[in-house]
Amino acid sequence: RDIGVSGVQTCALPIYFDKEGGEEGRSFLGDGGEAPEELLAGLEPEAHLADFLPAGSVDSGESWEVPVTAFVRMMNLSGNLGLVQEGDTESADDTEYSRQFDENLSGSILATLVEQGDGVARIELKAKLGTRILTEEEITEGEVSGSLSEEHEFSFTLEGQLLWLVEPGLPRALSLEGPLSLVMTTDQQQSVPGHELRMLERQHLEGTLGFEVTAR
Repeated sequence: RDIGVSGVQTCALPIYFDKEGGEEGRSFLGDGGEAPEELLAGLEPEAHLADFLPAGSVDSGESWEVPVTAFVRMMNLSGNLGLVQEGDTESADDTEYSRQFDENLSGSILATLVEQGDGVARIELKAKLGTRILTEEEITEGEVSGSLSEEHEFSFTLEGQLLWLVEPGLPRALSLEGPLSLVMTTDQQQSVPGHELRMLERQHLEGTLGFEVTAR
C-alpha cells in the first residue's frame, strides 16, 4: 500500500504486506536510480497519528491521556526516513540535538472526543510540553584551555484538533498551535596563564509554534 502525507512534510513510500498482514518489503517509488537500502530502515509501517487515539471505545465528551511519544511521531511521519541534505553527513533526525529533543521531551497531552458524525470523529487536543538539549565541549588551543556548554530549554502549550475517518480508520487532518518559549544559556570558561575568564549569556525567545498535517 502507498502511504502519502501532504502538509509540512510530504512522503510517498510503499510498504508491502502479505495476505496475513505480515510485512514483505519496502522500496522507493519510481525509477530514480539506486539508493542505499539503509535509508528505509527507519520507515515505520504504522497508521499516521494513531497514537492520539484512545485504547478503547469512548463516548462524546470523554477524555484520555496521550503519550508524549505521539508528538514525536507526529514530527517524524513514517518514522526516521534518513533524509540527508546535500553537504551534510547525516540526517537531521540523527543529530545529537534532535535525539536529545525527542528523548528529553516531557509533559502531558489530553485528548477529548468532541463529536462523531458522518464517519468523522473530531478530537480536541491540548498539550503542555517541554524539552531540554545540553551540549558540552572542551576547548584547547595553545595556552588557552576551558569548556563551552550550551543549554536550550523549550516549553510550549498547544491546542488544536484531530479529524479521524472512522472508516477506514485513517486520519484526515491534524492542527496544533500555541505559544513557544525558548531559553538559551551559553557558559564559556577559559584559562590562560595568570587569568581565568568566564562568559555567561542567557537569551529568552518567545514566539508561536504551529503544525498542520493533511492526510490523503
